[in-house]
Amino acid sequence: MALTINGTSSAVALISDTNNIGVGSGAVDSITTGDNNVGLGVNSLTANTEGVENVAVGGLSLTANTTGTNVAIGYKAMEDNTTGTRNIAIGTEALKNNTTANNNVAIGKDSMGAN
Repeated sequence: MALTINGTSSAVALISDTNNIGVGSGAVDSITTGDNNVGLGVNSLTANTEGVENVAVGGLSLTANTTGTNVAIGYKAMEDNTTGTRNIAIGTEALKNNTTANNNVAIGKDSMGAN
């Protein structure tokens, strides 16, 4: 089931998901079995297929994420995260380059951007 708003699709690859929300072009559009994810913003959580319990608010937040239990709020927050879990990033480009590290909290623009 795809959600289309103003002619733009979000969450277009939903297969056996539960409780996922995607708003914005490309948001949560690769999800297959993940559940309880929220992606608000262009391409937020776009690579997430099986990850669970993620929250991405802001364009390009958690773009590369494939795992679960992360919170990213802000433009490009945790953009490069792939398998890192239990991270919180609040602010533009907070934890932007984190890929695999776990259990981080970054608050503020560019905070821990090179982690």
